Amino acid sequence: MSLPHPIQYEILVFAALRDAVGHDTWQLNCDQPLSAARLLAHFFEAFPAVAGLADHTRVAVNQEFLHADRLLAVGDEIALIPPVSGG
Repeated sequence: MSLPHPIQYEILVFAALRDAVGHDTWQLNCDQPLSAARLLAHFFEAFPAVAGLADHTRVAVNQEFLHADRLLAVGDEIALIPPVSGG
């Protein structure tokens, strides 16, 4: 089912993902609600230079990691968290 108005998601991105986007956020417009898995697929299609991080990037919604099949809602705080290392 398609919605009459596109859904606009604003996604926070960190580390190498932020470097790929060039900003702290990435915006995605869709005709229907997305699952976390579809969001990741859209992101890595848009930014293939960091596609090697796809299997290890997690989606957080409202500051909690979630399962790939969860649908994202308008107004959710969405973040893509790639693997990070530090010392």
